[in-house]
Amino acid sequence: MSGDGTRGPNRFRLARERIQSQRMPGRVMSRQELADVCNTWLSTKPDPDTPITENTIAKIEQGRVTWPREWRRAAYRHVLGASTDAELGFEDRRRKALAVPYSDPPDPEQPGSRSTHESGSVAGDLLPPPALPVAAGGATETAMMESPFDIDARSRLARSSNTSESFLAHIELSVGELIGKVERESPFLVTPVARQLHDFVVGLLQGSQHPHQRLRLYVAATHLTGILAALALDLGARPSAEAYARESFEIAEASAIGDVQAWSRAVQSLVAYYNGNYHDALAYAQDGQRRAQTPTHQVRLAVNGEARALARIGDERGVDEAVNRAFDLTSSMPPRAHISPSLSLEAYCPPRVAANAATAYLAIGRPGKVDGYLDTALAAFDAAGLQGPRALSRLDKAMAAIGRNPADPEEGAAQVLQALNLTEGHPYESVSQRTAEFLRSTQRWSDVPAIRSVADAFNDRRISQRALVASTALP
Repeated sequence: MSGDGTRGPNRFRLARERIQSQRMPGRVMSRQELADVCNTWLSTKPDPDTPITENTIAKIEQGRVTWPREWRRAAYRHVLGASTDAELGFEDRRRKALAVPYSDPPDPEQPGSRSTHESGSVAGDLLPPPALPVAAGGATETAMMESPFDIDARSRLARSSNTSESFLAHIELSVGELIGKVERESPFLVTPVARQLHDFVVGLLQGSQHPHQRLRLYVAATHLTGILAALALDLGARPSAEAYARESFEIAEASAIGDVQAWSRAVQSLVAYYNGNYHDALAYAQDGQRRAQTPTHQVRLAVNGEARALARIGDERGVDEAVNRAFDLTSSMPPRAHISPSLSLEAYCPPRVAANAATAYLAIGRPGKVDGYLDTALAAFDAAGLQGPRALSRLDKAMAAIGRNPADPEEGAAQVLQALNLTEGHPYESVSQRTAEFLRSTQRWSDVPAIRSVADAFNDRRISQRALVASTALP
C-alpha cells in the first residue's frame, strides 16, 4: 500500500489516465499508446529487453508485475512524469522480504521468484553470484569457466529485440501510406510525418534486433530516406535532396537486396534529373537496372530515369529503345487495378509509363509522338486525383501545343494555368521547373495576353512559394 492509501497498481493506472491521448484527442492515453511511447524512448537506450506491449501494461495495472526492470521503470517515469518509482506504485517485494543476504540462488519454482517480477534471475538482479568453492590449491574449481549468471545474461541479450513482427508490419504499412501521400498532399504536411517515422526507425536501429528484423528496418530506412529526398526536391531544398538520396542508397547497399538498391537508384536518378545532372541521372538509372533482381523497378528506371535523361542528352535512338523496353516489361506483368505512385514499391502502371514516355519525347522535339500517351495518362491521373501527375501531364500538353506546326500558344497557356491551379499551395519544384521552361520557349509570344497571364501567375506562385518555404523548417 502506498503512503497516500492508493494501492500500487492503481497509482500506475491513475498516472496513465492523467495523460491525454495524442492519437484520440479528448480521451486518456491507452495502454497501447503508453507502450508505444515508452518503446520510442527506449529505442535510444541500452535496453536489451523485448518491446513493451499492451499486455505488459495490463500486468502492472493488475498487480501481476510490481517491479519492472530498470530501463522500463525509467521509461515509465519519463512518460508518466514521475520522479520516483514509488509515485507509480512500484515496489520490490523481494527486497522487503529478505532480512539478510543469501548466497544460494532462489528456487525459481518458489512463489514470488518470477510471478511479480520481470527479470529471469533474482540473484543476478539483487546480489553478486554466490562465491564459488575453493579447491585445495587455492584456485576455484571453475576458474576457467564463466559464471552461469554471466552466461544467462548474455543469452538474454542475444534473444532480445527492441521491436516485434507486428511493429515492423506497422512501420512498413506506414511507409506505403506515405508514398501514396507524396503526390496527393502538400509536402508541408507530409514532410513532418515522414521525418518523425524516419527518426523513429533510425532510433530503433541504434538498439538490438534479430537479424531478419534488422534487415526489415534497413529496408524501411532506405524507403523513408528516399521519400525525404523526393520531398526535399519538391520543397526546392536541392542539397538536402541529394544528401537524402545518397544516404538512401548507402543504407540499401548495406541491405544487400538488389531490388531495394534499384528503388534507391531510381530516387537518385530523379533527384539528379531535376537538378540538371542528366549524365548522373542516366548512370544511376542504368546501374539500378543492373542491380534489380526482378523487373519490378526496371520499368521505372527505364522510362523515368533512363529515357528522360537520354532525351535531355539528345540520344533519340536511346530514348526509343528505353521507352519500348519499359512498355515491353509492363505488358508482361499482371494488370494493375490502381495507379502506381511515383515512388512506387511495385512496378509502374501503363499510364505512369505513358506519362514519362511523353516527357521524354517532348524533350527531343517530337511532340507528335505524345498525344496518345498524354491522353492515356491524363484520364487515369484525373480519375485518381493525383495532383502532381495531373499538373505535370498538362504541362507536357502545353509544351506539345507550342511545339506543333502551327503552334498554339493560347492552348499551351491554358494548360499551364490549369497545372498551376491544380497545385496551388503545393510547391512542387518539378511543376515550377517545367513552367519556367514553357515561358522560356514562348518568349517570341510574350506579347500574347495568355502568355502574359502565365508569366504573372508563375511570378505570384514563386512569391507565395518562397513565403511558405521561409515559414517551414526544411529537411
